[in-house]
Amino acid sequence: MDISRVRKDVEDVFYGKKPVKRTNPKEGQSAYYYVMPKDNDPDDYEIIDVESKDTPNPRLQNSSAPSSTATNNNSVNPIKTLYNSIQTVNAFVPTVADMAGEYFKMKNHGFRYLDDYHHCKANFNAAQKGTGAANAARIAGDIKEGIDYYWNVLYKGLSPEAAHQDMVHDLSINRLGLSKGRSGKWNNAKDACAEFRDSNKDFHEKYW
Repeated sequence: MDISRVRKDVEDVFYGKKPVKRTNPKEGQSAYYYVMPKDNDPDDYEIIDVESKDTPNPRLQNSSAPSSTATNNNSVNPIKTLYNSIQTVNAFVPTVADMAGEYFKMKNHGFRYLDDYHHCKANFNAAQKGTGAANAARIAGDIKEGIDYYWNVLYKGLSPEAAHQDMVHDLSINRLGLSKGRSGKWNNAKDACAEFRDSNKDFHEKYW
């Protein structure tokens, strides 16, 4: 597994350079879409549906579209960095417990094609609890997806490329959930992640 490639692919997804494949598109819905930040805001994204994985992102035809190569000129504040690190360590165990709880909710209700919804919810809820919990969720998510990569290759029989694509997809949904949680545009995860419930119309509201 090439970590640098994983990071590059996730960045490409979040700047509209690589399309995302829907798990179970509903009737009339495209199988692929791009994720694009609005007005250079890293916590405000829009979904752009496209016909196929080979369809270019229409937003990138605009020269003013944001780029993942943009640099951040803000100087590093060592006190703030230390404070955030302490927050992350303190939040790690409760955040992982909350994320595990969301995982078991998914396993218990038994509805299929809702992995993206629960990924989004877990990360949204973490972001709502502050920087420490958001950082902890990102780290925990990265570790889990790295383990899943080897599980998929060694035990499920997926090719390394298929396992890579699965990992990039899940990490992208995690990041989208964190962004939604930081944006302040939604009061709860159920509303913020509603788009991912479309993959199973039979999913009962009591499990949302």
